Amino acid sequence: MLSPQLQQLVKPLEFRARIIWAVMTWSVVIYGIIPALMTNPVPSPLGQSMPALFMCVAAAITILSLIIWNYYNSDRFIDWALHKLAQPSKGENETLKTLTPVERKLYTLAQTSLVPIIVVLALNESVAICGVIPALEAQSVNTFLPYGTVAILLNLLMFPKFAARLERARNLVREF
Repeated sequence: MLSPQLQQLVKPLEFRARIIWAVMTWSVVIYGIIPALMTNPVPSPLGQSMPALFMCVAAAITILSLIIWNYYNSDRFIDWALHKLAQPSKGENETLKTLTPVERKLYTLAQTSLVPIIVVLALNESVAICGVIPALEAQSVNTFLPYGTVAILLNLLMFPKFAARLERARNLVREF
């Protein structure tokens, strides 16, 4: 169980990550609304190969996002993050002083988690964007649905859960 001091420090980080998650997930829904509202077809500069091209790009982005997410959740990444020096944010110095050395490492892990979360969410959003262009050309929201569905499923899979992650990391911490 995380100490109250560590929970107090991690809570704002997790809140920020969840706000970013919500905004980027909502953007996928908005991307689906755009083709539904279009009334004039948009001619494709790429011709008939465009849907296949965007499907391939979306598949590659999906694979990249999953690879990054798996690395982010790997023991290797957690071990690396736990061995970084804790970087206190402004106003957190006093609270950090009350943490044990293990809890400082866990806090560092929570801080380090924001960047990979933002990266995978941006990649997931890119999957949805790959569906917008063919959907605009086809003037059909149905063309967008596979892309949007994959993007939302990826976001659901990658929902930020700091407490569970920190509990798992606690088991990896090795005292020197």
